[in-house]
Amino acid sequence: LDQAIAGVPGFAEALAERSELHRREGRLEEARADAEAALAARPDHAPAHLALAWVLVQEGRLDEVVAAGRLAAALSSAASIALELRQ
Repeated sequence: LDQAIAGVPGFAEALAERSELHRREGRLEEARADAEAALAARPDHAPAHLALAWVLVQEGRLDEVVAAGRLAAALSSAASIALELRQ
């Protein structure tokens, strides 16, 4: 992932995935930074919103989790609908 991110700045998919890895390792600052970088690159990227929501859970910031989770769900639903319409 590090190579992919270094090679393609703003690679939201890789940043969101690395955020999850950092979170699982307990490296919350790095997890948050990657999730936020993914969102800066692609504000509509549902997995990045979800990655941020999980960081917020572990940080105990439950008031913010709801908003991030709802946005991730809404974006994920919109993407699913768009994919179905293209088929």
